[in-house]
Amino acid sequence: MSLNFRVLPQVLFRPKEAFESIKEQTTLVDGVIMYIILALIGALIGVLPNLISSLLFSISLGMGAGLLVFLFIAWLSSKLAESIGKGTSDVGKTIGFLGYSQVVSLVMSVVTLLIRFLLSAVPYNPLSPSRMIGFGFTIVGIIVGFIWSLYVAGSGVAVANKVTRGTGILSYFLGVVITVLIVLGVLFLVGAFVYTAYMRGLFWV
Repeated sequence: MSLNFRVLPQVLFRPKEAFESIKEQTTLVDGVIMYIILALIGALIGVLPNLISSLLFSISLGMGAGLLVFLFIAWLSSKLAESIGKGTSDVGKTIGFLGYSQVVSLVMSVVTLLIRFLLSAVPYNPLSPSRMIGFGFTIVGIIVGFIWSLYVAGSGVAVANKVTRGTGILSYFLGVVITVLIVLGVLFLVGAFVYTAYMRGLFWV
C-alpha cells in the first residue's frame, strides 16, 4: 500500500498527469482505502450542521452503500473502456485512480458547507434576493461539481485502461448512468415489495 496524498491537488486540476505519475505504485487496495478516507471526511463535513443526529446514519449507510456503488462504477467503467476504446480493462488501476478522484467530492462538500453557512446568516425568506442567489450558487455548484468529477474520474479511467481521455470520460459517464439506473430499479422493486407486503398485512407499523 502506497497512498500519495501530495498528488491530490494535482488530481484536481491536472488529473491525467497526476495519474501517470502514480501509475506504477497505485493498486486496487490503494483506491479503496483512499475512497474510504476521502468519503469519510466528506461525510463528516456534510453532517457538521446537524452532527449528533446524522453522524452514525450518514457514515454507516452512506459509506457502506457508497463503497459498493463506487466499486461497481469502477468495474463497469473499466469494462466499457475495453469495449469502446479497446483498452486493457485494468480494474485494479481503475479503482485505484477513482479512489483519488474522490477528492473532487471532498472539495465540493467543503464548498457546499460554506454556502450553507453563509445562507444560515440570512433571515429565512425563500423569495429574498440572498436566498435566490444562494439557490443559484447551489445549482451551479452541482453542475460544476459533476463536470469536474467527470473530467477527473474520466482521466483516471483513461490512464488506467490506456485509452484516450475522451473515451475514459465517456466510459465513466456511461458507467455512472447505468449504475444509477440499476440502483433506481432496485429501489423501485424493493419499494414495490414493501408496499405489497404492507397492503397484504405482512408488515405492521
